[in-house]
Amino acid sequence: MKKRSILVLVLAIVLLALVYPQRSVPLAGTGWVAKRVCSGVFVTGRPPEALSEASLPLPLPIPIPFEVDTDDRSVTAYFAGSYAPSTARFRPGLGCTLVGPGASKSRLDGRSLPRRPRTAALPTTASSEALIQAMDLAFPDPALTEGPDPQTRALVVVHRGQVIGERYAEGFSASTPLPGWSMTKSVTSAMVGLLQTAGKLDISAQVALDEWQINDDPRNPLTWDHLLRMSSGLSFSENYSLPNSDAIKMLFGSDRYSKGRYAAERPLEHEIDIHWSYSSGTTNLIQYALLERVFGGDLDAYLRFPAEALFGPLDMESAVLEPDESGVFVGSSHMFATARDWARFGLLFLNDGVVATGDSAGTRLLSREWIEYSRRPTKTNTEGIYGAHWWLNTTPQNPSNGEPRMPKLPTNIMIASGFEGQYIFVVPDHDLVVVRLGLDRGKRVDIESVVAEIVETLD
Repeated sequence: MKKRSILVLVLAIVLLALVYPQRSVPLAGTGWVAKRVCSGVFVTGRPPEALSEASLPLPLPIPIPFEVDTDDRSVTAYFAGSYAPSTARFRPGLGCTLVGPGASKSRLDGRSLPRRPRTAALPTTASSEALIQAMDLAFPDPALTEGPDPQTRALVVVHRGQVIGERYAEGFSASTPLPGWSMTKSVTSAMVGLLQTAGKLDISAQVALDEWQINDDPRNPLTWDHLLRMSSGLSFSENYSLPNSDAIKMLFGSDRYSKGRYAAERPLEHEIDIHWSYSSGTTNLIQYALLERVFGGDLDAYLRFPAEALFGPLDMESAVLEPDESGVFVGSSHMFATARDWARFGLLFLNDGVVATGDSAGTRLLSREWIEYSRRPTKTNTEGIYGAHWWLNTTPQNPSNGEPRMPKLPTNIMIASGFEGQYIFVVPDHDLVVVRLGLDRGKRVDIESVVAEIVETLD
């Protein structure tokens, strides 16, 4: 009997050791499904059965069913029948948010943003035969490839302010808002730039969050610049294959309700401004700090800001930036817009901060200094591939590292890039913006070759 008890105890310990590291899987899994289906149905306007992106990107033996409530405009997903439910709720102009447990009240209750009517369409001209062939590279023929193929859903090419090329996969159109994922980080950077340009924020100043004011907290010297350049030194695991990683817990798991505060509470892992580490937590920390330090906790003013100061002037009618349950925008990941509206955002940086089209055409939103700051290589990133929440293609700081990572393209380009193959390429040398939106799981589209071939077709 005693040996049997010891054996049972040992088996229990082994089972616990195997299961405990995966304890976040059910909640993160249902959070992923509920959020993606909610945004897919109520933001992009697609039927739930068409949302292949709502499946988990990692294999899971247990399917996660969901229910769409069209009256409540919400989606609830369950694990193993009824375990670890997650609900995402839609609010007009604010998209979908994973809501708190039970009947808890939300700071977002009763809040919405009005629709912004578009004032002008982007000028369009016919595509050349050479451009059509170049665009074919972004839409690979499944019959000619093996394994999970890149799935381009939208491709828009804007040259000299005109749409010269545009193509959509079946089931998508010019009116379909699609997720930008980490392209949203570049939008967060632009929000900071708007405030800097308006004199409401100094990026060299300390962020000075309340959480960092106690007992000479070593995080208190952190500035906005440190955060924008991913050089904060804060601990954060940007790993999407581990269910207990910071990124998974923050976006879809146990800490999804206040993402910015979660990131603000991370300890320093490195000294400030000596180590570069890509972190979605850092971007959500910026959004949290904007609400708390710049807007003084005024949630209504904060929620209106990107729509009124950025999306409205740029004529980005479709743009939706989604907040979490605390009211803070998920500036790392959760923005939707049509391919043309993502191109309008790219045009702002191509035109050195001046609006290109619509009623606000000619209006300066961002200073030239901010555009140059955004494209300036970050000193802690020795590969020369990161600016201020924009990806770059500059020559590595250490010449022994070789040529830029995209040698087919100019070294002064700016790139907004997101999970599953979302891209905005700003190519100043050719007065060009290229937007590609898709679903890449497995092989990724060879975006460098796509853009390089498009450049070759230009006059």
